[in-house]
Amino acid sequence: MDWKLDEKRLARVQPALEGFVEKGAFPGGVFAVANRNGIIKMEAFGRRDDEPSLPATVDTLYDLASVTKSAACAPAVVTLIERGLLISGEEARSFFPEASLPHWAGITIHHLLTHTSGLPAWKALHEAGPTEADMLGSLFTVEMKALPGEAYEYSCLGYITLGKIVERVLGEPLDTFLAREVYEPLNTPTLRYRRISTTPQATPEDNIAPNRGGDKDRGKICGQVHDGNACGLDGVSGNAGLFGTAADLVRYGRMLLNGGSLDGTRIFGPATVKRMLTRQIDMSVGGHTWGFFCAPNGMLPSGDLLRDGSAGHSGFTGTSLLIHPEYGLVTVLLTNRCLWTSSLHLRARQVYHNIVASALEEA
Repeated sequence: MDWKLDEKRLARVQPALEGFVEKGAFPGGVFAVANRNGIIKMEAFGRRDDEPSLPATVDTLYDLASVTKSAACAPAVVTLIERGLLISGEEARSFFPEASLPHWAGITIHHLLTHTSGLPAWKALHEAGPTEADMLGSLFTVEMKALPGEAYEYSCLGYITLGKIVERVLGEPLDTFLAREVYEPLNTPTLRYRRISTTPQATPEDNIAPNRGGDKDRGKICGQVHDGNACGLDGVSGNAGLFGTAADLVRYGRMLLNGGSLDGTRIFGPATVKRMLTRQIDMSVGGHTWGFFCAPNGMLPSGDLLRDGSAGHSGFTGTSLLIHPEYGLVTVLLTNRCLWTSSLHLRARQVYHNIVASALEEA
């Protein structure tokens, strides 16, 4: 069955999101709704900054935070799997011969991709010291919360580990590999990491949405990653660090929606995309694909009406990407909610997706 979106119902999105700006959920943002053929509706709302007051535009660049896991780390891992350079059943500890890791026995690439490794959610690795070796040393001492495959625990540490495994397999940085092998062929020029060592804080003219705080309480942060561990890794990590516009994140989603290709360019095979968009762990354990949340995971950014059959991811800074293959739908919502300190962005995200779902009708 083919689906389309009713324009009058979809027009309810903009005033709803502007209402959340007035309530203090976030300064502003950009939303985009697309199908397999292209963007149906994309609009900016509110401001990207309040001191000085600057409007959000559809070209504003956002810190995607943990959407990095789905739009950078996972595609890097599956690219290596497709090319025969990595196998999902390989033990993670085999890539770190410098460390004795008996407590990592049995943890595989699959476990890391699906957050079933037993690693805890978070540790401030950057507090261990200024070097990557310091941070990895801290990671290697983390106490496991469960046996591999036994339980679901959303873990930034797991995706930091995956990012480092990719770099060790390739012998090159994660950001340069993704730019060359995924983002350039996909024609998504704004989907990029921004290295702290080579990228100064942005200015208002750069049209980048700032945030505040971060693990290191760095004040207003603009054009550099908000996440503390990604910051400690020079802005390039498997768990966070990717920036992008709504339009380019939509292109990534549409590529997956179209079975791994877009505009005549194939990025992944359809068998790979199936792994990325459908649940890869037992429902009794949780809901996760190779890179995305899915039902029954309560973290799936789908609202009430798009939950079944979708795959998506959210980011701490107020970002989200959702793909619904059955409805042929991609939704993106980008905000910089960390410029303020409200949790209303979670409700705003639900309302946004519910309104989009209400606009669906048979073509």
